[in-house]
Amino acid sequence: IRAALEALFKEGRPARVLGITQDIHRRKTAEASLRKLSVAVEQSPVGVLITALDETIEYANPTLLRQYGYRLDEVLGQTPHLFHGQPNDPSAFRDLEEKIHAGQPWRGELRNQRKDGSRLWVAASMTPIKEPDGRISHFLCLSEDVGARRAAEIEASDSRRRLAEAQRLAGLGSWEYVPATGAMVWSETTYA
Repeated sequence: IRAALEALFKEGRPARVLGITQDIHRRKTAEASLRKLSVAVEQSPVGVLITALDETIEYANPTLLRQYGYRLDEVLGQTPHLFHGQPNDPSAFRDLEEKIHAGQPWRGELRNQRKDGSRLWVAASMTPIKEPDGRISHFLCLSEDVGARRAAEIEASDSRRRLAEAQRLAGLGSWEYVPATGAMVWSETTYA
């Protein structure tokens, strides 16, 4: 509860005291909720970017700034094209733009560029932020660096290719049993 008191004087003597009280519990609860949300976004392990309708950047959290190597003052007022560097697949960007401007979310992977020019792969989710009446007011982008995962996938693919080549040259085959499904998987060279 918030209270305010005021003394009214008449001929230099207290004549009356006025008091006003206000229940501010709802406001304090809303402020606490807003603080919690703000801290969660600031401390999020994924990059968070908010743009205006014209796609100028209005907010970037510390994770996104670390991902790309920028300071906040360097990205505010810019567009996300700052991170694109060499163009990705143009059809992916057309799909992204069409979906978010139509009020739909978009998910995908993009190869972006850091401030120092190095490249990184990010898994991105972009969605429009809507007003209660349904109008789009902003766009939200969440991004996570997936470079390590992609590198591991490439290494695994290369290892499978090298194994297949070694088996072919040696005339050997291999098999794998998957207990969860009871499936047996045989290499192509087993039957050669």
